[in-house]
Amino acid sequence: MVDTNSGRHGDSGRAAAIGFVCRRLIRSAGLALGVAAAAGLAAGQSDGQAPARLRFQRLSIEQGLSQSSVQSIAQDPLGFMWFATEDGLNRYDGYAFTVYKPRPLDAAWLSDTYINVVAVDGAGVLWVGTYGGGLNRFDRRAGRFTVFRHDPADPASLSDDNVTAILADRHGTLWVGTARGLNRFDAATGRWRRYRTQPDRPHSLPHDRVTALADDLDGSLWVGTAGGGVSRLDPSTGRFQQVFPRPGETVDAGAAQVLALCLDHAGALWLGTDGGGLGRLDTATGRVIRYRHRPDDPASLGSDTVRAILRDADGDLWLGTADGLDLMDAARGAFRHFRHDPADSQSLANNEVLAVHQDRSGLLWAGTLGGGVNKFRKREKFTAYTRSPNDPGSLAAAVIFAFAEDADGALWVGTYGGGLDRLDRRTGRITHHRPDPDRADALPDGRIRCLARGPDGRLWIGTAEGGLSCLDPTSGRFHTWRHQPGDPASLGENIVRCLGFDPQGYLWVGTVSAGVHRFDPATGRFTRHAHNPADPDSIAAGTVRDIFCDRAGTMWLGTDNGLCRFDAARGAFVRFTSDPDRPDSLSHPRVFCIHEDRQGILWLGTGGGGLNRFDPATGRSRHYTERDGLPNNLVYGILEDDRGALWLSTNRGLSRFDPAVGSFRNYDASDGLPSNEFNAGAYYRTAAGEMCFGTIDGFAVFHPGAVRDNPFVPPVVVTAFRKFDQLVAADLAATGAALELSHRDNFFAFEFAALDFHSPDKNRYAYKLDGFDREWVRCGARRYASYTNLPGGDYTFRVRGSNNDGVWNERGVAVAVRIQPPLWQRWWFQALLGALFFVLSVVIYRVGRKLVTYFHYWRRSHFVGHYRILETLGRGGLGTVYRARDLVDDRVVALKVLHENAMDETGRRRFIQEGLICERIDHPNIVKVYDRGEHAGQCYYAMEFCRGVTLRALMTDGRLTVGDALAVFLALAGIVRDLHAAGIIHRDIKPENIMLLDSLPGTGRSGRTLRLQDLARSIKILDFGVAKILDAQSMTQTGTFEGTLYYLPPEYLSGKVKAGCGMDYYALGVVLYEMLTGAKPYRGEGSVELIYAILYGETRPPREVRATVPEAVSAFVMEVIHKDPSRRLADFPAIQPRVESLLQLLAARPADNE
Repeated sequence: MVDTNSGRHGDSGRAAAIGFVCRRLIRSAGLALGVAAAAGLAAGQSDGQAPARLRFQRLSIEQGLSQSSVQSIAQDPLGFMWFATEDGLNRYDGYAFTVYKPRPLDAAWLSDTYINVVAVDGAGVLWVGTYGGGLNRFDRRAGRFTVFRHDPADPASLSDDNVTAILADRHGTLWVGTARGLNRFDAATGRWRRYRTQPDRPHSLPHDRVTALADDLDGSLWVGTAGGGVSRLDPSTGRFQQVFPRPGETVDAGAAQVLALCLDHAGALWLGTDGGGLGRLDTATGRVIRYRHRPDDPASLGSDTVRAILRDADGDLWLGTADGLDLMDAARGAFRHFRHDPADSQSLANNEVLAVHQDRSGLLWAGTLGGGVNKFRKREKFTAYTRSPNDPGSLAAAVIFAFAEDADGALWVGTYGGGLDRLDRRTGRITHHRPDPDRADALPDGRIRCLARGPDGRLWIGTAEGGLSCLDPTSGRFHTWRHQPGDPASLGENIVRCLGFDPQGYLWVGTVSAGVHRFDPATGRFTRHAHNPADPDSIAAGTVRDIFCDRAGTMWLGTDNGLCRFDAARGAFVRFTSDPDRPDSLSHPRVFCIHEDRQGILWLGTGGGGLNRFDPATGRSRHYTERDGLPNNLVYGILEDDRGALWLSTNRGLSRFDPAVGSFRNYDASDGLPSNEFNAGAYYRTAAGEMCFGTIDGFAVFHPGAVRDNPFVPPVVVTAFRKFDQLVAADLAATGAALELSHRDNFFAFEFAALDFHSPDKNRYAYKLDGFDREWVRCGARRYASYTNLPGGDYTFRVRGSNNDGVWNERGVAVAVRIQPPLWQRWWFQALLGALFFVLSVVIYRVGRKLVTYFHYWRRSHFVGHYRILETLGRGGLGTVYRARDLVDDRVVALKVLHENAMDETGRRRFIQEGLICERIDHPNIVKVYDRGEHAGQCYYAMEFCRGVTLRALMTDGRLTVGDALAVFLALAGIVRDLHAAGIIHRDIKPENIMLLDSLPGTGRSGRTLRLQDLARSIKILDFGVAKILDAQSMTQTGTFEGTLYYLPPEYLSGKVKAGCGMDYYALGVVLYEMLTGAKPYRGEGSVELIYAILYGETRPPREVRATVPEAVSAFVMEVIHKDPSRRLADFPAIQPRVESLLQLLAARPADNE
């Protein structure tokens, strides 16, 4: 809505209003006016006449059309539209074009890209005539074309490859016109009979170039030629009779160039010619009446070149000419023209109209030269009046705020910026009344906000800033009342928002800030009623948006703070406001409009709260909003029709509300409205019952009884079938084939369309897969359905569709689907399984008895003391480690049980010693031992069960940063120091025996650095067998012996020294080398080569392996793994300060900490 005065006053408000209107006027410069040329425009639509302005929707290459010159149009039995262009054949389903073009080396496909003509015969077969490629017959079921070409050696072939006309007559005979004669097709033999010009035979074809064909009720064929006029063929004799021009008759050359033929309901033949105008041939007398273009007569034929003629379902003639589309009024011999307007995007796209067609729903199509195809409706639900900048007889401005009707039935229209317009409904003429600053008796302001017709016939006008004015219809003069400072009996301000008369003849004037005034036309004095915050009896707000007098004579006012009722006895106002604590109060404080229905109920349109049903007796309201179906919660106008329905104007179109059932039927611009955005105050009902609603782009006029829904039941087609989003089959409705699917085709989808082309975006759909879906799936405007993982079996996919007005095709279309079941779901396989089950049952019975015997043994194997075995974690040299649950303490433990084959004295001693060592250490980073014992002769001990990831796994997933590696190394060194202090040498430190628990906050892979305090809590050194178990797969691949060798110092391997504390620090150094480089310091194919490499090989410094390792860190690592024990860092006091200094160095150089 345009609301220029709301909350704005003074110079700044006026400047904003002027700027807004200027923008609106610039925007409206591209809109065209539609004005009725005859009386009763809205009624004219209902009796079959088209309005003076048609709305064309253009479809061209931007929408997918292959080329913009559409030369022929047809509709097939399924409902698809077909368009012939210079670059391919196009099929349209309302949403997308499917383009057919020749395929190289494919003789069973379309023969040429240049399509002259397309037609459908009585059997529903599509025939395509090309320019140079002959004739094509399309087999929808097979999805192939059969091509008929001219063969110079075969007289029974097509006479020429340039096909110019196709007609399937009433008897099913196919006639084809070419550039060299007429052809008749024998469907039984596939042969052609030719009709050519023969100068020595007077009854032969007058001219070889056949351009148009039409069949008569008596079975004769009318043939139009380029230069030979019109002749009549008797198919039974093969004789042609020259009809126009008659033998010996002289006509201008253009008249003999026939481009189109059409028989009307009276049996007259209409001729379209190339320069000779339009002709009407009386087939009984042979008399021809010709219609020509006359520049001085706007009602004459639009052009003397008529390329296409269509007789529509009402019997009206549409003519495609070289200068637009013409509709003929046959009774008067007059023509109405519809032409391209560059300023109107809804005008005809191009004036060269090549083809005109009406589909089965009544929608009309016009093919143009270079403008694509244009679809349009002969009759809209609403008649739209808009502004055309190039037409002085159109509306003065596009923004409409007010209406009124005078005694003569003329409609007065208040525009914003263009002044006052008077529309003579009988002649369609618009008279403009604009401001004239040089005349005191002229309209004071061109921005009209409200109109009211007084009891004496005078027209009262409220303006944006020019005060109140009155037009004397007799003299045509305006008298104006403005605000007079210091005069309390003058108008309180010059911004007038609304007007209304009371039963006493007083005029009530609503303003934008000064409240409401009661004006006495006899005295010219105003009584002001202003808003007083301190007076509850004053009007509720200074802004008054509507004034309404009910049947009892009570005045009601819509304000920015609710509804007010004027108590005339007290001279006070009773307020009804919006109260959040009262659900039955008004839904919004701003009241735009008020209407009283036949039951005395008031209906209020609000500025955001939707529609309110207000009961004056109780003061209670019921609300209807977008949740109930209202298109928008801003309701600007309310009118009631003869059936009691309320018509509501909003910011998103027009709505018809049925109070009896509470239902809404919504309309928008696709239904013929000039715009979806309406304006406050711009609503009016005429004496004849017509309704007028103003928008930002003109206004709509209609009679509610003439607003009818589209009754066409649309055919529904399945346009595509896809498997795994790949197109498998198109046009299933045409082929009628059932779908055979494998059980592996577990994701497929159907695409579908309802072929009603009025407003395809409003078509709705529902689908169901019989055998799977229990109910119909209503999917709105979505045009596909997908299914996954269906079991094998027979299904039927069904889809229904509606047109733009909700008329459903309940039958819809169905496609059979068979999904082959997998092998194990087939009957013979299941029978085999049944037999096998029987045999197995016997075997199981016999074996079952033996199983009972073994049960107790199994029971013993699942428990070790009070520990229940949950799963096997791994097996080592001495024992097997299980994840078990302690049934006494109810906790999960790692339970190590000595192998039976290791039960000798040495094995038992080593196993017990291992447990004692772990039990001896009480350290947070060492796996704890909870319990030791013996069960059924088996030694075991229960340890702490840890969840986490080994350092080896962490190194494999992604390299640690240098800082992470140093932090882990330092933490491990501290643990080793504690072990040594307890008198224990680990002797098997390696990444597989180091675990980082799941609770560790970071791993370094996301850019975070492992912190020492986190490592101190979350790192564990696993002892012997557990370490081997947690990396069992790795040890299996490399071997326990080989895997351990990597971490043993040279002096130990050489036998020079025995195990000591230094070997643990050396092993940590090797681990640090791996963390930094991802590689081991020594390599060897086997254990011998590996030992040799450790003893005598050279180690590459880490920086040479990984360039991002700082030199200082690389040097430190080489000191820790130095071959010479005397030069090796092998104690924690020497290691700790070195590592801490390196970490500080890295913190200062973050770029190196990778």
